[in-house]
Amino acid sequence: MTKYIVNVGLARCGTTATDSYFRNLDSISTPRDVKELKCFLSDGVTELSYQEHFNNPSAGLFFESSPPYAHVGLDRFMELIGRIKSALGCDVIILFCIRNLVSRAFSHYWHDIESHYSKFGRLWSVREGNDGRRLADLYQKPFPQALRGDPDKFLPSVGQMVFAAVEAFGRDNVRIAYTSQLSACVSDLMDQVGIRAGECIEVPKLTGMRAPLYLELDDPQIRSLLVKFGNDKGIYIKDGACLLIRKRDAELLDGHRFNFQLLKASSERWTYTFETSNLKKVVTHYLSEQFSCFESMNDEIFLNNSKSDVLQDLMNTPEILSVSRVMVDLDHVESALAKLEMPSIMR
Repeated sequence: MTKYIVNVGLARCGTTATDSYFRNLDSISTPRDVKELKCFLSDGVTELSYQEHFNNPSAGLFFESSPPYAHVGLDRFMELIGRIKSALGCDVIILFCIRNLVSRAFSHYWHDIESHYSKFGRLWSVREGNDGRRLADLYQKPFPQALRGDPDKFLPSVGQMVFAAVEAFGRDNVRIAYTSQLSACVSDLMDQVGIRAGECIEVPKLTGMRAPLYLELDDPQIRSLLVKFGNDKGIYIKDGACLLIRKRDAELLDGHRFNFQLLKASSERWTYTFETSNLKKVVTHYLSEQFSCFESMNDEIFLNNSKSDVLQDLMNTPEILSVSRVMVDLDHVESALAKLEMPSIMR
């Protein structure tokens, strides 16, 4: 009987949506506080210590979604598969989420920019707004350079990882969910493990990426908000300040601490549109290799009988990859202004 489902990725393939789905099921235990436990990236995990991270240890089925597992390189992945088996035994399903690998990589590239690089800069160790290193080292890599610089992140050997999981746990304990059919695939998985989820619950819809903006304060709509804010509060924004506009929020950046021209110049190096005909031979070889891996896999590994659809998706990379710039949400801008309490932002 299956006791654990470990979703190992890939990132940007529906792992967050899948996590949200399982959190709505009372019969399944999910991690407390965080989505990604990442316990098996290091040694020393036992079944008991693992269960302590979950919100309902008495549940019959535990679910974890940690896409970083699939982005550590094949050698480290094989080690963590061994750790999972050593800690949890064989009552485990290793779940992979898959879609077109180039589209996924482009989405991953923009996810990193939107969630971290645009807000904190290139260094992943910077995670607080008051860190003196914030935006001191700006991320400026175009998409092709990112592919070359971090293949484990952007071009993971996922086909070989599936085979490694099958070798460790057996074919019956490894499943692939196709992102474009995520609800049907998860429903199939629930049937296979003997859990009735109910017809009213579906996997949440995936949302697309939006490119963040660094915006000067001379936009008429924003300027009117600033004037209103200044009149209401009796304070004025320092010259040189700019706004960072992201999909879910906005933040006013102090012009004396952050240079708008440098921020804008770094963002202009990001790849907003990419013609996949320009992919290097090493990437096209990778794609061919991965297609061959998935083509040779047993049909039953693919949830919802989706093997043919997965293969077609892997083979048909879009000619153009693009990301839309985020729309300026005035509610977010107002929220950013309402948070102003630091004297360094004001005269």
